Amino acid sequence: MDHIYIYVPEHSIDKRPWNLPEIPSELVNSREFQKFVEQINNSYFDPVLVIKHNRLAAGPYVGFVLYKDKTSGKIHQINIYPKIFLGGLSSEDSWKIVLKIADLYYNLGLREYDIKTALATEGNSPFIDILLDIFSNRLLNELRFGIYGEFVSTEETSSSLRGQLLVEREILKLPTQKHKFDIRYKKFTVDNFLNRVFKYTLYLGLQHTNRRETKRTLSEAWDMLKEVSLTPISVDSIEKLTLNSLNLRFELPLKLAKIIISGLDYQKGLISPGFIIPMPDAFEFFVYKLLRAILGKDYRVRYHPQNREFVLETPRKFIENPPQPDIIIESSSGQPLVVVDAKYKTLYCPKCGEKQRYVKNSSDLYQIYSYTKLYNAHAGVLVYPMLKDYSQGSGYNQYNQWLCDISSISTCKNSIFHFFDKTKLGILGINLAHLIRDSIEVSSGNITKINPKIKEQLISYLNSLIN
Repeated sequence: MDHIYIYVPEHSIDKRPWNLPEIPSELVNSREFQKFVEQINNSYFDPVLVIKHNRLAAGPYVGFVLYKDKTSGKIHQINIYPKIFLGGLSSEDSWKIVLKIADLYYNLGLREYDIKTALATEGNSPFIDILLDIFSNRLLNELRFGIYGEFVSTEETSSSLRGQLLVEREILKLPTQKHKFDIRYKKFTVDNFLNRVFKYTLYLGLQHTNRRETKRTLSEAWDMLKEVSLTPISVDSIEKLTLNSLNLRFELPLKLAKIIISGLDYQKGLISPGFIIPMPDAFEFFVYKLLRAILGKDYRVRYHPQNREFVLETPRKFIENPPQPDIIIESSSGQPLVVVDAKYKTLYCPKCGEKQRYVKNSSDLYQIYSYTKLYNAHAGVLVYPMLKDYSQGSGYNQYNQWLCDISSISTCKNSIFHFFDKTKLGILGINLAHLIRDSIEVSSGNITKINPKIKEQLISYLNSLIN
């Protein structure tokens, strides 16, 4: 199936129109395309896509959606790629960062080999091709060990009696029909629901992949499941599927199959709702997992906590949503020590007199100060993504590089500030290059290794905030 590819940089809504990709001419004044964008945006907190005249911008997301133009019949695949592509970082390293953060956020269970194999193709591969490559390779590896089979209950009318006789049907038969039996029995088959999920995913993948190698592995897996029926599968039906000790090895392919089916299958008038990673939420969860891995033995690290006073008190101080920080670091006894708020933002401001800022806007300061006071914590910390000291060929990429990185806090001058009442405010960056260099190793949905220097620096920094 032929596609027209549109590549849109993430977080590009504030960019000047001439720096954005053009929309194909048939979509510029298309009311149907505008409706499609509205439907996609209605599913998320911030706009995913924004049409600017004949250009397209994206919000803080990474992923893809597909739109089919009814007039021309062409399928437009809109790929939102990470903003860390900009400035010289290779597409392979950019996707490596995104996949490792997504592995934590969705608890996928990716291995380093899965990511390395999927990113082996040069150039800007569409995100769906990367997902399909990981899915097809892991599925194919497991199928080579053996196709999963199980006993499935089957009902039929037969001239021979076996299994269970369906008495409720037999008593209703006419004498001329009693030479055959209505029976129910179990038979061992590979044509079960789990394999049907995989076959339908392979079917969708073969229609949409653009990479030759991915098509080859999808086709090979398809051939191995030739005895399995091809039937449409809904995401809701996958939710009801539970794995057992015999098929647990298919856990990752099943998780990816759910993502691919939900992204490529026709739903609610859309040719594809796509698969969109909300990067602010994913980065926030990455910060939480990192802090818990470093501090979890001596402190309690809570994610999206809600103070019972704000939730249960009558009358309520907060009519709708009670205040909920991203992360709270507490003592072992439960005393709040530090409130942490993760901000997936660039701090660069070309129009400002001071371009290298430490806070995006005043609302971020109001928010962290309010959280700190409401939860009676010692300090608040704002954490931003950054990219520093990373060379790729002749290109050199930096992003929020003036922030104090978690691996070198002791050498920074600007990592702790004070509000007017002496409440401490920490501002830190997490150098995403740590995920490339494996200073922070992510595997199978967990942070498995952290450079001792990062641990030492962060613990020392926490002590300076609370003492």
